[in-house]
Amino acid sequence: MTTGIALAAIACLAASGFAAACARARGPMLADRIGAAFVAAGAGLGALSAGLALAGLGDELVIPTSLPGGALVVGVDALSALFLLPVVAVTLACSVYSLSYFGASDHPREAGRLRIAFGLTSAGLALVLVARHALVFLAGWEVMAIAAYFAVTADDRDREVRDAGFLYLVCTRVSTLCLLALFATRPRR
Repeated sequence: MTTGIALAAIACLAASGFAAACARARGPMLADRIGAAFVAAGAGLGALSAGLALAGLGDELVIPTSLPGGALVVGVDALSALFLLPVVAVTLACSVYSLSYFGASDHPREAGRLRIAFGLTSAGLALVLVARHALVFLAGWEVMAIAAYFAVTADDRDREVRDAGFLYLVCTRVSTLCLLALFATRPRR
């Protein structure tokens, strides 16, 4: 149950930017509020999941698959809960701040890209925290890394922003290669 709640939180965070983008046609204020509502729901569910895990009610969800490495496993325990709490708290605080930030934006295209990237980055980070399998961890890592690239380069009209994005992309590719090497050389139990 605890892990299911955490996965629902991750889904809300991931959907927040897309929900705001879909509501954009009805007005930017409504889009901002819908995106913030999805983030608030995700943060609330994430905090509930973390609280349950800290109370000793953590669990794991095993998803049978024919992929290498066996079944995919995600779970929330006390340690992942300690990291999940600040992630959802900071995500919620950023979302509340963004209500005024995006409203003042002169660039709605960049604001929309940033909303989507923000939600996916938060969801990817939360997935990394609940991963109990290398493939789940790498999937969360890649979502987080690629979405963060789009967040960094949201205002891509400036050359310095594009250069920073390229440097970020190179660094995340190197770190992903290091993670792949780590998981590939890890001894089997």
